[in-house]
Amino acid sequence: MTTHIHDAIGGGRFLAQSVSTDDVFTREELTEEQRLFGQTAAEFMRHEVVPREAELYAHEWALTRQLLRKAADLDLTRLEIPAAYGGLGLDKISAAYVGEQIAINPSFAGSLGAHTSIGTLPLVYFGTDEQKAKYLPRSPTAPSPISSRSSPRWTASGSRRSSSSVAWASRAAPTRRSSASTARQRRG
Repeated sequence: MTTHIHDAIGGGRFLAQSVSTDDVFTREELTEEQRLFGQTAAEFMRHEVVPREAELYAHEWALTRQLLRKAADLDLTRLEIPAAYGGLGLDKISAAYVGEQIAINPSFAGSLGAHTSIGTLPLVYFGTDEQKAKYLPRSPTAPSPISSRSSPRWTASGSRRSSSSVAWASRAAPTRRSSASTARQRRG
């Protein structure tokens, strides 16, 4: 497999520039390790998630939490966390291939994606060493109970509820506490 990351064409320029076949990645170029990660995700989805999708679409949040824990047991929440912080430190192609397998159920994919992308990756990319050491080793399997509607430290506001609902937000890794959230907490 040949990957030319440094030669990547940014923005929309790829639409107007010639691209050689060496610059295009196809699934036939997946390594055996990448295929195994994808297979693990596909089997998890087929055996654990798809049979219960009616419950997921009925907003059974306890089931969503249970499935997230099972995904964590299979390391599906630690793909892009650096090994130094207890993750697998996988490349983007591996993570994308796993994401493709998870996407067969959009409800669960949104929940898992919210945890791994919105909740965890900001810490990976922008967190201080202290924040990474504190939250990343715990976030995949035992997320910090920072943002919960029942937490004495946080108050969730707003009326819209979706698959990223505050009903199970205590599983999300913290990213920032703003002065606006502090004001809501005092009023709340």
